[in-house]
This record gives sequence, C-alpha cells and structure tokens, in this order.
Amino acid sequence: MRETCFLADIAKALNMRTRTIYREGRWKQMIEQDGMPPPVSKIGRPRFDVLAINAWLGRNHPHAPKIGRAANDTAPPSAPQTVTEHQDYLRRVYGRQSA
Repeated sequence: MRETCFLADIAKALNMRTRTIYREGRWKQMIEQDGMPPPVSKIGRPRFDVLAINAWLGRNHPHAPKIGRAANDTAPPSAPQTVTEHQDYLRRVYGRQSA
C-alpha cells in the first residue's frame, strides 16, 4: 500500500492554513489549475500519494528556486564562436592538461 498524506500536510508544506484550503475549495483549484495530483481516496477525507505530492511540491512550491531551463531541453547549448572561446571552454570542462 502506498504512503498517503492529508491536506493538512500539504497546507503545512505550502505555508497555508488548512482551513483556507478546505473552506475556499482551494484544493480542487490546485488539482484543476495547478496540476496537483488527485487524491487516491474517494471516500472520507482526501488522501494523497506522498511521492506524487512531493514531486508536485518540487515543481510548484512557492519558495522553491525557479528553474531556468529544463534538463531535458532539446535545444543544444550555445557553441563557442572563436578558437579562443573553444580553448577556454575545453579548459573549463577538462581542466589544464600537463604535457
């Protein structure tokens, strides 16, 4: 069985009050608009998969650092334009080589 968490745990991680999430129906908006994983329980208090919530928080936490470009971006890195830029690039990547 998967490890689950409740909305109170998610609210604590987001620095929000649980009451705000329940009363305003914010958790339903987070599922529909923010891409939060849906609850795994259909009856009673909503329970969420911990691994899915942690992954979602890693992408959407308000205090998380913003990622400039995705690691699996298909755009190649910019290539050095001159010979000296290329030599500097090789020194940075491979370090100084002793002869």
